[in-house]
Amino acid sequence: MRLAARLLLAFLALPLLWLLAAASAALLPHAGDYGVPDGEITIAVVSNGYHASLIVPVSAGGVNWRATFSPADTRAGDVDHEWLMLGWGDRDFYMETRTVRDVRLGPLFRALAGQGESALHVVWLPGFQIFDNARVLRLSPARYQRLAAFVAATLRPDRAGGARLYPGRGYGPGDAFYEAKGSFSVFYTCNEWVAEALRRAGIAAPRWAPLPQLLLWSLVKRQ
Repeated sequence: MRLAARLLLAFLALPLLWLLAAASAALLPHAGDYGVPDGEITIAVVSNGYHASLIVPVSAGGVNWRATFSPADTRAGDVDHEWLMLGWGDRDFYMETRTVRDVRLGPLFRALAGQGESALHVVWLPGFQIFDNARVLRLSPARYQRLAAFVAATLRPDRAGGARLYPGRGYGPGDAFYEAKGSFSVFYTCNEWVAEALRRAGIAAPRWAPLPQLLLWSLVKRQ
């Protein structure tokens, strides 16, 4: 009985230890030097409360996402807008979970265990749209190119080097899912993917950011 109680206590303590580790990582300094806006390219980190994404211009700073993603990949087929929202995550959970009400325990636990494939979600936006939970950043072309290179390297290319589309798997008329590399897990989440993209661009994001709240808080704190 004592052994069972200890095992149960240890199991219940794991989420708390995970949260403490995430909070500690958000407080640690990072080598990035983002402190003063240094560029003319506007991007944003946005969150719906549990999932962070990037909003980027379709064409800026020598990066043209139309060479990678096509409006024809969407159900509408004619949504050639000027902004994109980019997010990464576990393929099955991501595609099946548009809102919190769509969460199912099976796909959730498989995703947290790192057992699934991943996907990149691309939403075509008619304008620069941000939500209540957002952080706007202005990058130099060099920083933005490094961020874009990280996003592009996430994709699993086809033989011609293009993005592999999951046909018909978008949430609505103006978005699409593509095959991606890596596996979502409790240690590498969709929010950590965004944080890594920022770190690659030299922005002082947390060393580990599994939660969107900590990521946004850290970006505001280090402005």
